[in-house]
Amino acid sequence: AGLNHLRRMRQKIYATLAARNQHELMRCLEVLNLLDLGELTFIAAGERKETRGGHIRVDYPYTNPLLNDQLLAIKKVDGKHITEWKKRK
Repeated sequence: AGLNHLRRMRQKIYATLAARNQHELMRCLEVLNLLDLGELTFIAAGERKETRGGHIRVDYPYTNPLLNDQLLAIKKVDGKHITEWKKRK
């Protein structure tokens, strides 16, 4: 629900965002950056199928030991976010 809300908010912001000077432009870019970070946070939280540290999921209450040496990476390919688990170096 939160990810859908963020995406609806992004559409509204793209339709109405405007800057009259350099300072407002900087604030607009910060807003767009925060939207990106929020979306990535929701995607990563949905992909992590475990409870670990401050990340608590009631549907996955246990820590998965197979993910101890893994990092979750997210990249954008053709406008879509792709998640993949990578071995920690």
